[in-house]
Amino acid sequence: MDFLPTPYLEINRTFLSAIGLWPNQSGFTKNLLLFNLIFFIGTQGFFQVGGMIAAWEDKSVFLESIPPVLIDVVCCAKVTNFILNSDKMKELLSILENDWERFKGRKEIKVLNEYAINGRNLTLSYAGCMYGSMTPFMIIPVVPIVMNAIGPENATVEKQLMFRVDYLLDADKYYYPLLIHSYFGTLAYITLVIAIDTMLMIYVHHACGSFALLGYQLEHLMDGIDIDVDVYPDKESDTRYTIMAECVAQHSHALQYAKRIEDAVFKFNFVQLGITMVCLSFTGFQTVMYADVPEIAVRYIAFTITQLILLFLQSYPGQILYDHSVIVSELANNCDWYLTSIRTRKLFCMMIMRSRIPCFLTAGRFYVLNMANFSAVVRTSISYLTVLTSVK
Repeated sequence: MDFLPTPYLEINRTFLSAIGLWPNQSGFTKNLLLFNLIFFIGTQGFFQVGGMIAAWEDKSVFLESIPPVLIDVVCCAKVTNFILNSDKMKELLSILENDWERFKGRKEIKVLNEYAINGRNLTLSYAGCMYGSMTPFMIIPVVPIVMNAIGPENATVEKQLMFRVDYLLDADKYYYPLLIHSYFGTLAYITLVIAIDTMLMIYVHHACGSFALLGYQLEHLMDGIDIDVDVYPDKESDTRYTIMAECVAQHSHALQYAKRIEDAVFKFNFVQLGITMVCLSFTGFQTVMYADVPEIAVRYIAFTITQLILLFLQSYPGQILYDHSVIVSELANNCDWYLTSIRTRKLFCMMIMRSRIPCFLTAGRFYVLNMANFSAVVRTSISYLTVLTSVK
């Protein structure tokens, strides 16, 4: 078991280790768990695609089959991106661990601790939302089984599977094995989404914590200094210059860490963004189509809410990273820089100029993930939904 610099990462390690994707995980267990993940998401995806193809002649069933298939594509893109960028993911974790070791015992550690707690709380909230949103899908197949068990003998409720799929088998004869497989497959999909998304949130929160730590250093840069300052001291005795040089190094470190996150996810973000927009339109369309059938409509309402949560949590980290990167300029301006030496002021100028170029998370290097664009995507998806319903 690898060492964790903070207990707040334990939940993320548990999720990623369960599917064989924890960056520091290795050996037979990792490969076995990863194989199980790929087996369940691969077979369920294959069956769902088969069901969609089989329903080609039935427009309503075909459209109903599209969102689950698109979600399968997003999940496959997530795991593929995480595996292909495993070295970058491991490097991000290693830097995070080194930062905790570097500031252990120093006052700045409380800043990292605060952001780690926020990351853990977000992980728990996200996991709760994801598992909760899929509950209606997972309960519906159980309802006919219970009703048939407790109802009159001459009244039989038709059994249902979680999704419309063509398993190339007799669904009545092999109903229970197929139902169990769909449960395992769905849990595998949800767990992989939670594990990967929350780990990326942890990385972003650590980047934000690095900028906040820099703000703490700037805030306390002038502690204990006398207002009667020598603006041309010897370099060896210019302690504020030494501290400011460390601040500049910390700023550069935070910027590089943010860039590493962007390099690891920008391609996948592009794929997920496009698919999420399509899914929002189709699930909204299905909700309208089945508005008079509550037991079906509730599934698509849950599906739509899940997509909105995913889109929001894809945009939110980019927004907070942007906010934390640009506030450095304000923090540097607000501290008592005029009480420092001339050479120290030059470092302030360098930091202020660099902080005016914010850090972004993007989809494909051209679409910036932030809350303004989140609302724009939702409006666009609603427009597509309006078109679909008009030609229903």
